[in-house]
Amino acid sequence: MSASAKASSFASRWRDTFTAVLQTDDVATPLKQAALAERLTDWTKHLTSAVVQSCEALGWSAAAKGFTLDLLPQVGQEYLGIDVMAFEIPLRCGVPCWLFPVAAFELENSRDDGRVAYSLWKVLCVRAGLRVVFAYRDDWGTGPG
Repeated sequence: MSASAKASSFASRWRDTFTAVLQTDDVATPLKQAALAERLTDWTKHLTSAVVQSCEALGWSAAAKGFTLDLLPQVGQEYLGIDVMAFEIPLRCGVPCWLFPVAAFELENSRDDGRVAYSLWKVLCVRAGLRVVFAYRDDWGTGPG
């Protein structure tokens, strides 16, 4: 399998898992309510939880605000200012070591296109097989064309 096909398969696996998480009532209902009411702090909190759940369903450990990770030498919730980072659990357990993330996610609730571009730049600066930016928009047409 080519590197491009592997990357596509990797992203597809996460997307399918994330979609399944989103379709559960305990995730879909509060996320939709927060989005419709434009409660963006709640939207970010619920979306963060859904992203972490999707990572964990794939066997990854995730760090995010509200989700402490103790897999790395420095225990934390956010690394490098990235909203969610996911790591494969190493086969050898023992002394923690610095791992490269398998995925990096930014959840941008600002409507400012400059902030969204900054979130994209942040994830592109991280060495990870999957880099995703979520940007809140109350209407698809409000984003840059």
